[in-house]
Amino acid sequence: MCIRDRDSDAFPSVIFDSAHGTDSTAAAALYAIFVCGPERRAVLYKSANGVTDWEKVCDDVPDGMESSPGVRLQNRLWLIGGSAVDPERISNRICYYDLDLGNGWQEAEVTGFDAGARMGHACTVVDDNTVWVLGGLDKYRTSLNDGWILTFSDGGETVNAKPLEKESDWPPRCMFSAARFGDMIWVCGGVTSPNGRPLGDLWATDSGNLLWNERPTGETGLVVTNAVGIGAVAADDKLFVLMMNRTGGPDWQLDSGMWAIGTSGMGETSDTWVRTSRQPDFLNHLPPKPHSIAVVCFQNRLYLRHLHGNDLCGDFVRSPMYVYV
Repeated sequence: MCIRDRDSDAFPSVIFDSAHGTDSTAAAALYAIFVCGPERRAVLYKSANGVTDWEKVCDDVPDGMESSPGVRLQNRLWLIGGSAVDPERISNRICYYDLDLGNGWQEAEVTGFDAGARMGHACTVVDDNTVWVLGGLDKYRTSLNDGWILTFSDGGETVNAKPLEKESDWPPRCMFSAARFGDMIWVCGGVTSPNGRPLGDLWATDSGNLLWNERPTGETGLVVTNAVGIGAVAADDKLFVLMMNRTGGPDWQLDSGMWAIGTSGMGETSDTWVRTSRQPDFLNHLPPKPHSIAVVCFQNRLYLRHLHGNDLCGDFVRSPMYVYV
């Protein structure tokens, strides 16, 4: 099932992730930025059910942040850093939109994030006051395997950043996905550079001890292989990983798949991946080159947007939002 904004030429560039209900008010509406019309105008919309009646909230999205990773913490939407897909948009800028005040996007007061400029990074909500920023591509066009903890204090008025205490063991990457599942933060796939080699791996760490461990990718190795696009989200006591794998051949054909793991009876995360019975069917919209997939959970449904750099400035086919029920 696909969802289009009322503007037939619109496509989603950001879906705001609330980490599946760390704050109960997040269930009231799903927020997303759509890029609309031939002029590529970025507009913030919301929907009470995530499917119909999309209502315009604000048509003044911060310039250059139309495709930055977005999260929702309590009553604010946050755009963090540079673009998810455009290597020309590398930034450490952080902006927020207060849903109670509705007075437009504001620049956040940020401390400690001077070295945080990047694009193609992953952001995951840890709790109502904390976001982790992982990996990406820096201003020197070098892929990263670092991590930052953003703490939102004073009611969200200030953002304090500090690097993770331990250097990550996973290889540097960009245009990947990260998710919190249980008490662990997962890093999933990605590529070595915006046009680079896919990384077919999964890593996880306890948010307290910061010890990263590579996790099995399934008996057949098919969970993450040559994924040029990958998204991950925790929902319904499972971790879902959706990916687009290159299958080889002269034209690098694509194959879509979604896999899930749950927890064992002892509450520990299982490494037994199960392929879902229904697979996403949107290959006609995707290039065989690296692209960004974002998946969020809202009202027990999964919402997906996929985005390529050409979507923002070129003639590439713009894809609608998809929902998995």
